Amino acid sequence: MRAYLLICAVISLSLQAQTDSDMNNNAAALMNSGQYEKALPLLEELVSQYPENTMYRHNRAVSYFNLKKYAEALNDYLILNRAMPDYAEYYFQTGNLYETMDSLDKVEYYYNKALARESENFMYYFKRGTFYLKTEQYGKAIMDFTNSIMI
Repeated sequence: MRAYLLICAVISLSLQAQTDSDMNNNAAALMNSGQYEKALPLLEELVSQYPENTMYRHNRAVSYFNLKKYAEALNDYLILNRAMPDYAEYYFQTGNLYETMDSLDKVEYYYNKALARESENFMYYFKRGTFYLKTEQYGKAIMDFTNSIMI
């Protein structure tokens, strides 16, 4: 009887993993075709089941961003920054969201965090340069635009 229950549990876990994988693949296909509204319920379900899975949360944040649900996307990126503090892209996206939301007091901090982790990414310099341009910090903007070209 125990062997039967163990086999049933293993089969159940295997089926669940396949279902989750299918759900993620379907969400990714929808995102790739620009159907973020349709991908979002799948990703919300995956994040609710597996809140520690950074890929699901990142995909949800991307979907939120593309649907102009910036506060929701920002919340996901802030969680991702805590979960993966050495991953530059999440800091960059956080800065980008703050800039999009015109919370300019936080933009430079997050772009700087991204660049501290990945100093050879031309886009990070370029986006920080556009922020400096927007905030009339022309000397810093020129330096960042120059760095983005030199990389």
